[in-house]
Amino acid sequence: MEALFFAFWRILLLRSEPQSVPASSSLLWLVLLLHYGVGFLLALFSLPFSFALLYALVSTLTMVAVVHGLLLLFRKHVRYTQSLTALAACEALLGLLLVPVSLVYYFGNTGEEFRGLLAVLSLLVLGWNVALTAHIFRHALGVSGGIGFIFSIVYLLISMNIGEMVSVAGGAG
Repeated sequence: MEALFFAFWRILLLRSEPQSVPASSSLLWLVLLLHYGVGFLLALFSLPFSFALLYALVSTLTMVAVVHGLLLLFRKHVRYTQSLTALAACEALLGLLLVPVSLVYYFGNTGEEFRGLLAVLSLLVLGWNVALTAHIFRHALGVSGGIGFIFSIVYLLISMNIGEMVSVAGGAG
């Protein structure tokens, strides 16, 4: 288990590829559940319970659909399990980094300067998520870093737009 955590950690630091993760459907389901759980926890800060459940589900399904679609488009579907496992696990780990930031932001009695710092930290995590996703797409699809970055931005925009629809429906927008 420790070796697996360090494999994800190395991917998160952009030092390893998604191919370094075992191609295990059991592991894939486990990290998809973790991705869903972290997404739900983060969504609870701004959405009612039922919409947080829906938001997390839509977020996870969007990730699955984008990875699946890109790998089919590039005829690299054999890399599906490892690529999706790596992306889901690393996004969940990044999301866990945002939990304490979100707790302080939403429930802390902080001044505007500190809230601004928390917002900057959130943006840095978002930027790292873009770099991470580009890294994973680059290796999974066998494309250049620039193409991986473009797909990463497209994935981010799709996720944000779909998530915004759920948020507006839930009364957070």
